[in-house]
Amino acid sequence: MEHKGSGGAKYPFTVDITSEIGELKQGFSVNIEVKSSTQHPLVPVTSIMADGDTSYVDWTVENGKAKKVKVTLGNADAENQEILSGLKKDAQVIVNPNEKLEDGKEIGKYDKID
Repeated sequence: MEHKGSGGAKYPFTVDITSEIGELKQGFSVNIEVKSSTQHPLVPVTSIMADGDTSYVDWTVENGKAKKVKVTLGNADAENQEILSGLKKDAQVIVNPNEKLEDGKEIGKYDKID
């Protein structure tokens, strides 16, 4: 199938109908879940910060300390951001840091790490 967006762009896609309702009819509405086969890490969009044209993951944990990491962004949805480069696949990302967190600050055992 091919969809023409309002801007004239074309996006090829394949649809698997998983509903047991049967054949789609005029007037039906559908929900589409886009599946990606990316091998790149995904992080919550709330963990991405921008400084001009440069994007960062605020914050990761490296050697027990908070670290701001420069990254290259890929695709995103409402919840997750694909990281093309700059972040190790198994990196620990601090999702909801408090305002006191700064680069190089030691992360104590009492801090929750996501």
